[in-house]
Parts: sequence; C-alpha cells; structure tokens
Amino acid sequence: MEYQECVNIKFRFASDATTSSFVSALSTAPNLKTVRAQLPAVWNDTLLTVSQNPNIRCISLSPDKELVGSHLFLMEAKKHDRLMDLIRAGTPVMRNRSQSSSTPTSPVLTGTPPSPSGGSRIAWEI
Repeated sequence: MEYQECVNIKFRFASDATTSSFVSALSTAPNLKTVRAQLPAVWNDTLLTVSQNPNIRCISLSPDKELVGSHLFLMEAKKHDRLMDLIRAGTPVMRNRSQSSSTPTSPVLTGTPPSPSGGSRIAWEI
C-alpha cells in the first residue's frame, strides 16, 4: 500500500477480524489520498479508523441516492468532524447538503426601491 493513492472498496466494509489488517494498512498508507467505498448500512468504525490517516483528502461514498435523508451510518459519523469533512469532500451530494441551511431563511430585499420609471434593480437573497 506504500504507493497507493486511491482505493476502491467494492463491498460493504465492516469491522471484523478479516478486515482489521486492511483497515490498519489504509490508516497508515503514506500516499493514500482518496478512498471510495460503499455506504455502510449501519455504523462501524472502519472508515473512522481510515480517516485518521492525515494524508487522505476525501472519502467518496456510494450509492449517492441512499445519502438523502437520515441514515444510520451518517447519523453516527456526524459525531466525528474529520470523517464528515472527508465524506463531504468526496461525496457530491453531501457537499451540496452541507452548504444548505438547516433553518429556513426569509428572503432579504436589497437594493434601492424601484422608481416609478422602473430605473432601479431589486435583488433577492435567499
């Protein structure tokens, strides 16, 4: 794993005796930048352990469509800042969700009021 920059894990990754050495190797691989994995069905600490590797820039989870709404794995993952930062960096649907506000905001009117001749512009910020 010394020269590996990207790992694609094509199975649902779980923490058990069969994957512990693999997880350990990923968490210390000096050149690893990207991890692509299936979204775990429930919480396990495999991706949390892998996220401790300071060289990793992103974790891409698929399938994306399952990320919408509440998900058991993501509910627990939100308690771990670095793990969530890596998931947001590598999973486009999570990037979009993290930029949206959780509380509704009302539109703010900016600009100058229109003159009767219609010469000014009004911009709405939402």
